[in-house]
Amino acid sequence: MLNEVTHETTGRFAIDDLSAFDIPFKTVSLKTEDDDLLPARFGKGVVRTDTNEVVGRVGPRTDVRGYLERMDTLNDALHDHVDLSEAKVKNNVFYNGGRIHRNIIFPVYHIEPAIGDITQLTLDIYDSVDNTWAWQAILSGHRLWCLNGCTSKDFTIRVYGRHGANNSITYDAVKRVIIRGINDFNHRESEFRSWISRKVTQTDVIKLYKDTLAFAPRKTSNGIVYTNEKRLESLIEAYQIEAQCAGHNLYSVYNGATRWATHSPTKSPDARRQRQSDVAKMQRSKQFTAMVNGIAYG
Repeated sequence: MLNEVTHETTGRFAIDDLSAFDIPFKTVSLKTEDDDLLPARFGKGVVRTDTNEVVGRVGPRTDVRGYLERMDTLNDALHDHVDLSEAKVKNNVFYNGGRIHRNIIFPVYHIEPAIGDITQLTLDIYDSVDNTWAWQAILSGHRLWCLNGCTSKDFTIRVYGRHGANNSITYDAVKRVIIRGINDFNHRESEFRSWISRKVTQTDVIKLYKDTLAFAPRKTSNGIVYTNEKRLESLIEAYQIEAQCAGHNLYSVYNGATRWATHSPTKSPDARRQRQSDVAKMQRSKQFTAMVNGIAYG
């Protein structure tokens, strides 16, 4: 079960409160229904010791250390390199502690590609002890859409690490991604302004989404269908909302995709993470690159 628990704090020292993630775990040998031990190759069970709940299964060589060590490493890097004076922190715990998500917004760092269209720097951290999510720190932008209370995200850069015994996250790796992410974020203002000047038609938008985010080949009784029509409909609706604010241009195309990723209904944190990845792939696609350069593609 999802069992989501959320806690929000604000201020310079908000990131130092890691109590939501101070969850004790241990690994145990797996057993059959007859209480016989399974061979080590079948992995280990992860037990939350304060509640005695089994939260997942991991491989035989996976080292389960809990969340605090990696969070402390990240916090040290933030204190050294980021202005935390107005930081807004949201901590989410899922699946009885098996997975966690922390979102930190840094209002001090912001860009304004168009008047009143403000994007603030944000950091998303994902982690798990149930072997489902790798440790990720994703620096991106939190867009205050037309100042009407809606928000969407701009996905940029991440540091990533697996949970095996020989895969650890170092302070230097975290520091590098933070410094690079802040520099990339500051440079996006001029990039977004150029996208605002790149006009598009409804036909352009539909073709791009069909070829990227809504591209989903599957066999049917009538042959192969290449488009997820429900997803395409959601994407076009999100684009049209954005275009009402920013006009029919590439900036609205991009923000339509991020609006779909953050606002289309889903109760699954796994689906939200996948949409982040999908939007990032769209930005790297040859189709989107062609539109950025004003080149038609067939």
